[in-house]
Amino acid sequence: RSSTNSPRGDANNEEEAWDANVDYDKEWPRDDAPPDPSTAWDALPNVPQAPRLGIGVNLEPLNEEEAAEIKKEAEGIINSAIDEGIRDIEKLRKKMSKEMEQSRKIMQIASELEAQRKSEELMKKIDKLTGNFLDSTKETRASTKTAAAASKAMEGSGKGLEMGTWGTLSGRTVVASGSGSLLGSIDNAVQKQSKQAAGKGETTTGSSDTPTIAPIENRIIVVADTKQDALAKQLVPALTKRLEATDIPHCQIEVLAPTASMPLGGNNAACVLVFCTSITQASSLSNILDKLLRKTLQANGAVGQPPTQLVGISTLGTERTDKFPYSVANFLGKLDQRRQIEEVLINTVQRRITEPPLDFTIIKVGDLKASNKDFDLRPGDVLDDAATVEAAAQGIVQAVAYQPFARNSTLSLCGTLPSSMEETDENFWDTAFLCLEGPEVLRIEDIGDSSQYGKLLEYVQGWAEILSDSGKGLTTPVRSFNGIQSRSSHLLEKQDGVQLLFLPTKTGKYYMSKDEERQREDQSGKKAGTAGASPAFRRTVREGGIDVVVEVTKDSKLRVRARRCNYADDAVIKELSEETILKRLEDAMDVWKKELV
Repeated sequence: RSSTNSPRGDANNEEEAWDANVDYDKEWPRDDAPPDPSTAWDALPNVPQAPRLGIGVNLEPLNEEEAAEIKKEAEGIINSAIDEGIRDIEKLRKKMSKEMEQSRKIMQIASELEAQRKSEELMKKIDKLTGNFLDSTKETRASTKTAAAASKAMEGSGKGLEMGTWGTLSGRTVVASGSGSLLGSIDNAVQKQSKQAAGKGETTTGSSDTPTIAPIENRIIVVADTKQDALAKQLVPALTKRLEATDIPHCQIEVLAPTASMPLGGNNAACVLVFCTSITQASSLSNILDKLLRKTLQANGAVGQPPTQLVGISTLGTERTDKFPYSVANFLGKLDQRRQIEEVLINTVQRRITEPPLDFTIIKVGDLKASNKDFDLRPGDVLDDAATVEAAAQGIVQAVAYQPFARNSTLSLCGTLPSSMEETDENFWDTAFLCLEGPEVLRIEDIGDSSQYGKLLEYVQGWAEILSDSGKGLTTPVRSFNGIQSRSSHLLEKQDGVQLLFLPTKTGKYYMSKDEERQREDQSGKKAGTAGASPAFRRTVREGGIDVVVEVTKDSKLRVRARRCNYADDAVIKELSEETILKRLEDAMDVWKKELV
């Protein structure tokens, strides 16, 4: 077969074929003999001249140079392939990074566009709500300026309106009589105080330069869990019934669960009554009071008045957890938690620095069940017996609405009321709450009749002078002053006595080191403690004391009471000296009784 007969060699082609120089017949001679039928189908063709594939050929071993050269060439091929792979990977990485960056930018742009769309939709809704709100509160917004002026005036004056308090108003003592209630009397007192401060009649509508102040309402907010709290379950219905039966004009009672949404500013309520047994955490009560005591601007443009009286209903033993049986009841810290809640109420009042001022009352009751004990009410946490539901309810009503001595006091009550209150002494409740004045620490009765009042008063004042001069047995010196200051004289026929006031000592906050004493001497030019001491060091301090009061009751009985007096808020109670004074007073009264016989 010649190249001219090759299918790939055509002499007529203008260009010579790539295999024109290959002699196919010479290179691969063809055997035209028919195949031997006995030959296997996969036998090699009978072409002796054809080159073999090397099967069965014995190869000579490579020498070291050839092996090294082959190894070097192989390494070069491998390294070249690896480098090429690395370059391909790097190119792919750069390509993917670029694509990811483009994808991220696209997603960011899409997100910003979606956020912008959502924001526009939200702003449209807000604009619509704002427009509706402004349309509905057009008149209210007109009084915002005067409301702000009112708030500034109430906070900046340093005095403010004495709302919700029952004591001294501009130097005058406001006392509710038996026919009036605390809430109503305070409302009248506030109106009177406002008129006196403004020098003109009170207005409820306001003017262009006078803010409108909403009148405080006779509303009591009761915070209690009437579903889970056993004390609230029993007491709230009876308490509500008793409050509605009082002579408080238009009295409203609103019961809210501790988990309910509290109205900001208390809706001009006068009092908040909290069941400490319904709240488990002191922080919860702090949040409740924060909402109820806020100053608000009402829809009519008037400045709201938050509640100014806080009353806590708790149980006995919260201050005696180290004594039986309260140590057992406090096994899981239940009484400690209630005490913390009581302290939140007290601290809210005592640490308040803005107007209006607040009052607190902590009322502790025993188990609510039938009792064969006579009704008893004492200052502090000192009683142990159970109380009937009726006695507890009436006692709370009196503390909330009628008894001024219950303000800023802690009291406990127990027992059952007399079978018929109509037949009881008309001064029953006044007499029961009288012990909170001071508070009272000792009462001695059955010591004579009203005819011996003058003699007993002279005897007590002489005894006090002797005790003051000797100071025997007292850890803190005292000085006696004839005469007392009292808010209970209207409940008695006669009342007078003597004050034993504690003198400051060089201990506690009055302790002075040698350097301080030397500096004081240098400033005064004389020895410390002499009559010529610097006036800067002549301070009138309220270290406390004991009032010994001689009284003639409405039924002409003679008695002596001892009560605390002249204690500053940060003063330490002089318990040891008080015990000594009370023991000496009891001994003196024993001598008085013997002289009567």
